[in-house]
Amino acid sequence: MPGSTEMVFLQYNFTAKLGIDGQKVQVKKAGDGEYVVSIPEFIFIGYDKPTFKVAVEDGGVLSWVTPDVDKVEMINKILNDDARDEYIDSNEDLLKDQTKVFFNSLINGIDPDAKTKFDFS
Repeated sequence: MPGSTEMVFLQYNFTAKLGIDGQKVQVKKAGDGEYVVSIPEFIFIGYDKPTFKVAVEDGGVLSWVTPDVDKVEMINKILNDDARDEYIDSNEDLLKDQTKVFFNSLINGIDPDAKTKFDFS
């Protein structure tokens, strides 16, 4: 029915925490001074500093006859499993680079001449 719709635009911001389960990382010697580091899939660990604000709320002249938009449901959709997977996918290259730097520093701290190869799941 014309004029009976209600729209809500929600502005949101948060810091996503992405990473790996460190217990699933495997480091295997592949030869003299060479190591293969097997990295499990990246996961959404959590989020920090969430802020959610209603940017625009617009109801038609007859919007009082429709149920209010559930803002909690909107927030849950923002942070659902599909959205979490998208955050991981959009940051995958950065996550791989950071993982290589981290494990290379650990391995090269023990053996400065070590060569590493990475196997990402």
